[in-house]
Amino acid sequence: MAVSLHKVPLAEPVPFPRFEFYLWASGGHVPAKDFLMQLQQSQLRKVQRLLVHVAQNGLPGNPERYLRLRGYENLHEFKLHQIRLYFFLDNGRIILTEGVLKKQNRSDRSTLEKADERRKRFYTENG
Repeated sequence: MAVSLHKVPLAEPVPFPRFEFYLWASGGHVPAKDFLMQLQQSQLRKVQRLLVHVAQNGLPGNPERYLRLRGYENLHEFKLHQIRLYFFLDNGRIILTEGVLKKQNRSDRSTLEKADERRKRFYTENG
């Protein structure tokens, strides 16, 4: 099944955004959206505020909010307490591939592998 992208509308308008946000999808399966839909409203608002902040200001310099993942090519994570959103960058787009509620200090290797595999599929199918 082909990989496609679904644009994420921001919670508030951002003139001249530094990044636009997209959800990775394949065959009707949109993993990051499924994750976001199961969050509590307060958690979802935190995610929305972070996305607006990133659109306005760029990637956070604070390692408590953003991390480029070592050992992976172009794989990153947004961190909001226990919430983790995994993504890759593509020409001014942040493409969200996966999300989890983290229960331990270390990231789950299988989740990182899924996110990285989705990044690879996107580039394989979209050049």
